[in-house]
Amino acid sequence: MKLCLIWHFHQPDYRVDGEVTMPWVAVHALRGYTDLPVWAQAAGVPMTFNLVPVLVEQLEESMAHLTRHREEGSPIPEPLLATLTLEPDDWSPALRRMALEKLFWINKERLIARHPPYQRMAELAAHDPEGIYLGSSFFQDLSVWFFLAWMGETVRDSDPRVAYLINKGAGFDRADRTLLLRVIEEVLAAVLPRLRRMHEGAFEVAMSPGAHPILPLLHDLNCAHEATPTVPLPQARFLEGDKAIGGQLRWRDEAIRDWGAMPGCWPSEGAVDTPTLDLLAEKGVGWVATGERVLAHSQHWERQNGEAPDSLYTPHRCGQSGILTLFRDDHLSDRLGFDYPRWRGDDAVRDLIHRLEALVHRFRYQPEAVVTIALDGENPWEYYADGGRHFVPDLLKAIAAHPDLEAVTPRQLMQGDYPALPQVVAGSWVHGTLTTWIGDPAKNRAWELLCDARAAYLAKCPTLPMAQREVVERQMRICEGSDWFWWLGENNPLPIQRRFDALFRAHLRKLYQQLEVPVPRSVSVPLVDSAHTASFAEMGGVMKRGS
Repeated sequence: MKLCLIWHFHQPDYRVDGEVTMPWVAVHALRGYTDLPVWAQAAGVPMTFNLVPVLVEQLEESMAHLTRHREEGSPIPEPLLATLTLEPDDWSPALRRMALEKLFWINKERLIARHPPYQRMAELAAHDPEGIYLGSSFFQDLSVWFFLAWMGETVRDSDPRVAYLINKGAGFDRADRTLLLRVIEEVLAAVLPRLRRMHEGAFEVAMSPGAHPILPLLHDLNCAHEATPTVPLPQARFLEGDKAIGGQLRWRDEAIRDWGAMPGCWPSEGAVDTPTLDLLAEKGVGWVATGERVLAHSQHWERQNGEAPDSLYTPHRCGQSGILTLFRDDHLSDRLGFDYPRWRGDDAVRDLIHRLEALVHRFRYQPEAVVTIALDGENPWEYYADGGRHFVPDLLKAIAAHPDLEAVTPRQLMQGDYPALPQVVAGSWVHGTLTTWIGDPAKNRAWELLCDARAAYLAKCPTLPMAQREVVERQMRICEGSDWFWWLGENNPLPIQRRFDALFRAHLRKLYQQLEVPVPRSVSVPLVDSAHTASFAEMGGVMKRGS
């Protein structure tokens, strides 16, 4: 049986007014963006990695900032990385508060507790949240431990400089911090070249549209009613959605220019419908992947006794264009993302192989059957014991050695003769609906702000000089990203909502400023309602189950 593994790497645009407001591009580059491809290469198991243009751009910028700092001494615009350059007298009260808030942005049970010096720091910080009684040496060590704890398993295993810093444990001096910055620079610099080399061989790299927008909602907000007819919608229209999608896909075209042929596209969050699938095909995309529930809604079926119908394991030719579409097995994908992190690695490997063998037996007379496992490739690993260093390599070895499992990439399937699915119900890999991004009062207010900004953009942008117009177009695309809507609403913790609310409105404010029109007062009003928030979200809210 054919097995298609797809891993999605994505972060939104954290850059505002010359500062990188959150550290997630750099820290995920140290871990997931490095470990997973290295493990895949070692096992020789073909698989697909999906990138997003706005992530690629930030990765390249982050690496360039570190290089300029090393060569020219220029400031690092990412505040947490910049803490590695601070001297003892530089730790102001504001920097101390920032450090105590953000240098513990990491899994406490898995990655802090794994390192006794870091664990002791967490305990001390809990008793002094303002950092009044903590010395400068505490903060200098804390900045080092944040990045050491985020460091990927493959780097820890192979780089003696990292082993030296971990063994030293405390009292890190300027030379140690400079050494760590050099390691980080080298790890970040290797991410994209490694993936380019892999794409030229048995592996495949795919690319989402520009800033990771929810394409069906850009096309028509009313499409949310296809899967959820009663969901409340914003009191606004998103104008000229087809042109917005075209702009996001042009950004994709720019991003893949140096990669050679790249037919694959993971539509942001697996969000698709018939019109957007046809638009993707029109722009040259050869294959897409999405969630099981999209197929279930489109074909009107439900799992019976936990078992999906045969059609889930058959790629389809979707829409009027017949674009190749793979539908992931939600149950298997969610086991990797949510369940196996709590298991022993060897037990998890045996369980997944057993489930795959059940499918092999079921489809033993259908050699063209394909099981697709697709999930977030950056966030699960900090929830696994030892960062997945046992589970992932052992799983890939088991797949490589299995006589009845053939790992493939979607481009190998593009010439196949598959059944047609002319009409696809609008949905995503999250429950087959779009309600993760629309319907909640805060999400709808965000859409209304975006629709207003879109109207202002369409009115003013054509009057601007060409060079300025290109800058404004890029900012409009950033504002259309999915993450601003994902994090709003009562299912996410308040602090995270506030951070992304502020970042979204900062991007809108920047758009209006670039358009040289007054910023509406509504952009200054927070979208988050503290009365409607969750105190807990599974996996911190960074991932959601498909079913």
